[in-house]
Amino acid sequence: MQSGTVANRVRIHSFGADGHNRLDSVSMTCAYLGTRLGTRTYGRFGRAGVCAPIVALFTAPSLLRHLGVRPAPAREPAVRRTGSAACRPPGGAG
Repeated sequence: MQSGTVANRVRIHSFGADGHNRLDSVSMTCAYLGTRLGTRTYGRFGRAGVCAPIVALFTAPSLLRHLGVRPAPAREPAVRRTGSAACRPPGGAG
């Protein structure tokens, strides 16, 4: 658990200083909620109750691919112009 937390924090801090505190908070909150949910699930359903959703998450993509379900094609991102270049007419005049 600790090595996973350290690895996630390294990834979060590699994004730069813009909002890494918020991402760190989200990461820690998700880790806490996951641990809490896993503990309660284990207490109620045992090991099979914890492992079944994990197995389902990992096998779902293969099952969908086997059934012929294809993901939607990726769309090209819209180009957004900002600054003075956006105000110039085509051809560079102005």
